[in-house]
Amino acid sequence: MCRTDCHIRGHSETRRLLRFVKAGFCVLVLSASLGAHGQIFQFDAGSSSLFHAEGGGFHFTGPDSEGWFSAGLLNGRLLSGAFVQKQWRSYTIGAGDDAYLVSLPTDLFEGSHYFWGRGANVTFSSPRIKLSVFGGATSLQQVTPFFNGADAQTPIGYISADVKLTPKVNLFSRNVIGAQSTSISGFEFLLPAGWKSALALGVGDDRPYGALSLGGAWRWFKFKGAYVIANRNFERVGVSSQSSTENDKENLEIQFRPSESLNF
Repeated sequence: MCRTDCHIRGHSETRRLLRFVKAGFCVLVLSASLGAHGQIFQFDAGSSSLFHAEGGGFHFTGPDSEGWFSAGLLNGRLLSGAFVQKQWRSYTIGAGDDAYLVSLPTDLFEGSHYFWGRGANVTFSSPRIKLSVFGGATSLQQVTPFFNGADAQTPIGYISADVKLTPKVNLFSRNVIGAQSTSISGFEFLLPAGWKSALALGVGDDRPYGALSLGGAWRWFKFKGAYVIANRNFERVGVSSQSSTENDKENLEIQFRPSESLNF
């Protein structure tokens, strides 16, 4: 009886997977047909006994658009993911699963800070302004060798802005709207001889945050330093898909390179 039930359940999930693949293919083909000149399609599929997964996906790229769709079974559970993006004049419009940066110019010692989101976003870019708006939910990514899937989690809105006030001063702002709010803004200063300094103030996940940084090079020396004030429970987004750790207090690095083959 158990074998029969498992067998029927497996066939049911496989049929659902095939329906997902057909629907995703139709959506992406329709999206690609809006600008079908010079489109490139790529298909991948397979199974992995190590990951207990089977599935596949496809990706298309074009002059002003791109997208992907993948679906599969992970430990017998159906997962799917998709993303479509199109450029129109100074705007980039996207929908689906994507990563969104929450990095600051004061992040001299950390890796990239970002979160995965499922929803829609619009980005406007010009020589002076870059504005990005996202609405949807954070997502937990499941990555396998042949397909990527995601589970939507917490509803969230995200607004990122970078404005060139003068040739030497840039304004930046990162704002998360959700169960806990984040709003960190500041200035980046382009100093002589390629040096840069930045100041950031605000709150992250409803906890105070502040950072001051300085970085640059002079002859054989390369310097970067930052002082960060962050609560031990501080998080920029406050969800399980958040990546990277936060520095706290002072961090300093000085490199001395008298020759191409010698570095201290």
